[in-house]
Amino acid sequence: MIKKRISFRFKLILSMIVAIAVPILLIGYLTITQVEQALLEEKEKKLYAFARHLDRMLVGTFDQYLPTGKNLTNEEKIRILNQQLQPLTDNIAYDNPGLGIGYYSKELDAILTYGPSSELKDKIGLAISENHPGRDVLTTGQPMVMTGNQVRGDIMNAMIPIKRENEIIGYIWANELTSDVNQQIFAMMKKIFYILLIGLSIGMIIAWQISRKLGGAIDIIIASIGKMDHDLSYRLPSIDGVLNKIPHEVNKLIDKLVETKEQVRRTDRLRAVGELAAGMAHEIRNPLASIKAFTQIVEEQMERNDDNREYMEIIIKEIERINELTEQLLLFGKPTAYKEEKLCVDQLIRETLPLIEHELRKKESQLISDLEEIEMIADRALLQQVIINLLLNAVQSMDRQGMLAIHSTVMHDSIEFSVYNSGSTIAEEKKEKIFDPFYSNKKNGMGLGLTVTQNIVQLYDGRITCQNEKNGVTFLVRFPKQKRTH
Repeated sequence: MIKKRISFRFKLILSMIVAIAVPILLIGYLTITQVEQALLEEKEKKLYAFARHLDRMLVGTFDQYLPTGKNLTNEEKIRILNQQLQPLTDNIAYDNPGLGIGYYSKELDAILTYGPSSELKDKIGLAISENHPGRDVLTTGQPMVMTGNQVRGDIMNAMIPIKRENEIIGYIWANELTSDVNQQIFAMMKKIFYILLIGLSIGMIIAWQISRKLGGAIDIIIASIGKMDHDLSYRLPSIDGVLNKIPHEVNKLIDKLVETKEQVRRTDRLRAVGELAAGMAHEIRNPLASIKAFTQIVEEQMERNDDNREYMEIIIKEIERINELTEQLLLFGKPTAYKEEKLCVDQLIRETLPLIEHELRKKESQLISDLEEIEMIADRALLQQVIINLLLNAVQSMDRQGMLAIHSTVMHDSIEFSVYNSGSTIAEEKKEKIFDPFYSNKKNGMGLGLTVTQNIVQLYDGRITCQNEKNGVTFLVRFPKQKRTH
């Protein structure tokens, strides 16, 4: 009997662990695959955006940067063009560490600029090889992303043609070292792995606790049924919890079978018990949602003063925690604009402010708003999500009796709004990471709010930056007046 009890409990624990582990591992695998693909796609979009930005900064053709009336050699032209254009590429490169960016001239067949020049100035004047993908861009006039060994080394390289009056005069590239990209992917996978490990650990603890509780009750049922084999007058004792219906129903069945022949009664009893056991085994193998429902049923049937109610509440809380973890991993999408319309951004901010008023009152904090009328064409839900994320981040980061200030204004070539919160500043080494997926300084944060915010802002060719102030932090969002067509 002891061996049977141990064997049954082991199978029960194993089946519950499998029921929890398989969905979590499957979701984890799919999530890692999707997030990795999304990260690579996001890298491509980011590199294309840098290249297009550099194209917009080039006024006219390369010839317009050369002095007229002089018979210059190719080397002199390259030197002059480099002096004129290198500051443009360096500004972008230095603002984005790890980025390589520059101009290539088709006529001169040479690299004109390569930022950051402090690291890559030795590439100036070089011609790309005949099998370099840049040759295809110059020939076809089509943008291209290639990964492999190129001028800078092993890189992910986005290239776009420079077209002036339907003529291709060169191309622009923006790249990152594949080692940097792979490092970011590895860091992301490492965080997801830790989340899955935590989820599996919690699931196993829950499975162990539930199976231990159920196993004891089932052992009593099994032992009692064993006694009935020899004594049909014996009845199953009552059991606390949701399984108390099993002894009741079995005892009712025995009472009815007593009126029939011994063999029929014994056969029917075993069949009924087998059906109950099969149904119970099926319920035990249900996914995490079924385990939560099953635990809630146990809690509802307990007396209010039952000491185990607190234990059941802890189990439910931990199950909900697993649900929250699995739901965030599935939510790194990419934002999609479904309905774009002309929006008054300042009015949208005013409509969103009431959502944080309760938290501000709890912290006895002050709200200051200085909103100039600004308009843009965007998806209302996406833009409001940006505002909500920044406001919530500010409220959660400020101390009691602090200050939150929001400001909007129209600049010469852009519109912008900023959110300031008083409190601690962000360490310089962490500022570069706050927009990375799954990076958070908050105790219960998943590190997705600022990532999603940045993705939405970049969808409209915007830029979000973080700046430490004397007594707090400011997040600034800037959109160009003329947005691209989506």
